[in-house]
Amino acid sequence: MELLSKIHRAEHNKRQPDDLPPESARAGLIETTIPPPRRWAVGRRLAFSIEDGWIKMAAARHLPGKSDLLDVSLVSLVGDSEAAVRREEHLSLTVADYVARFGGRTPEIELVVSSRETAFRCFLMPQLKKRELASAISYEARKQVPFPPDDCIVDYQRTFRIVDQDRSRYKIALHATTTKLIKEQIEPFRQKGLQVTGIAIADDALGHLLAASTGFDADTVYTVLTIEENSCKIAYYRGAALEFVHRGAVGSVHLGDEPDIAQINYFAERLTGELSTSQDFYSGQYGRVLPNRILVVGNITKEKELLEHISEKSSFEFVPFPLPENLNDKSEVIYSCLPVVSAAITRYQLCNLLPKQLRIDRINHRIDRFGRLGLALLGTVLMVNWAAMRLSLRTDLTAAETLEHQVKVTEQSDAYRSHLAIMQQITFDRAYMNMAEKPAGYLNYSLKELSLLTPEKVQLYRYEYAPNLLENNRNLILYGKVSSSDVPPEIILAQYIEKLKASPFYHDVLLKRHSKRKYRDEFIIDFQIELQGVA
Repeated sequence: MELLSKIHRAEHNKRQPDDLPPESARAGLIETTIPPPRRWAVGRRLAFSIEDGWIKMAAARHLPGKSDLLDVSLVSLVGDSEAAVRREEHLSLTVADYVARFGGRTPEIELVVSSRETAFRCFLMPQLKKRELASAISYEARKQVPFPPDDCIVDYQRTFRIVDQDRSRYKIALHATTTKLIKEQIEPFRQKGLQVTGIAIADDALGHLLAASTGFDADTVYTVLTIEENSCKIAYYRGAALEFVHRGAVGSVHLGDEPDIAQINYFAERLTGELSTSQDFYSGQYGRVLPNRILVVGNITKEKELLEHISEKSSFEFVPFPLPENLNDKSEVIYSCLPVVSAAITRYQLCNLLPKQLRIDRINHRIDRFGRLGLALLGTVLMVNWAAMRLSLRTDLTAAETLEHQVKVTEQSDAYRSHLAIMQQITFDRAYMNMAEKPAGYLNYSLKELSLLTPEKVQLYRYEYAPNLLENNRNLILYGKVSSSDVPPEIILAQYIEKLKASPFYHDVLLKRHSKRKYRDEFIIDFQIELQGVA
């Protein structure tokens, strides 16, 4: 309900292209081209167009950043072969033979349709999210497509983003066709087990070829005239984006096999009328100024003198459809097969009218193919790693055997036996030295402790070990002096005696004698300390 309310509000606020004033009169309008999605597939792509009496075919090879046209063919469906096989079988054989010749292993097969059972509409939609936009376009398609909703297939692309004041909208190019036509077109491929990957409209495909042609301008309006046998089709493009299609009743059959001046003049007059009518429709809808230059597609294109004569008798200039540089002089029938050529070589995605179930089958097929490719790649990687590990293990085993052999050879040598004898003698000598080494005496520890405890202003100039001369187990006598000019030397001496008492190395510390004297600016205390050291 929320989505429908958005659509109704947008419809109430927006105007359809028929109601829009000319763009030159709309101030502040900004149109930005939305390029179609790119195709990244690499490999062969074949395009087919099945029409009354003819089948048009093109094959291209796609490489990264490059597309090469391999072949263009135009095959008649009526002739001697029809006396032996039905038309459908002849179709299937022709398609299968072409796929076998140019398809490679896994080609993409694009089907191009151009029939009165196709429809094109261009309209504006509010800028919505992707899922909401698809629902809104589906709702709009039910009102604009002239086929029953349950018996048609539609697809769309966004061609422009239009910002006008405080509104932002998309211009939508909607293509539709009947399910009956699609089934008829797919049947020859289905009979031979070939999977169609896409179905495009001929006019949509021509726009992509137009964008690749020499001198293309994205802001120019192009008029493309396709002259068929019994009818003509006039398509208008804004750059490469299709905006309007008009069908007429003028065909190459009106010229005859060898037209005279009267037939050419009559043909030019009728063609001019059809063009003028279509231009009136297009100008009234979009308000753009149209050039008189008409790009012609079809068998008549190769008759340059005929085009020049028709141009002289008409108010329009008829010129052959401009081809990209890499397609010039590619084939004599290329102008009759331009839609399939464009569908084969384009690197952009066309509107796809493939039925939903076939799209699902195609996705599943691609998943299976890439899954098999992934499994094969994984198996190859595992095999390579396994072989590398086997080789590394074999190398390590060989190195280990070599080292083991070298060790055995070394152990049997005279040098190794001499080395063992020397190491054994060193071990015996070290053990003897450890046993003969005398432990460090307590005198070492006592002197080290005194060096740590004695402050800077206390000088010891005599250290006497006298265990038998002293009483009460005292065995050390320290002689020294304390010198100080600022702190009373008595305090320094008292602190020093307290440090000695606090040390675990000394016990029973006794200040045996001390005397104070003055020398120059200092007071000096000479002292004698008796104490018990660690035995």
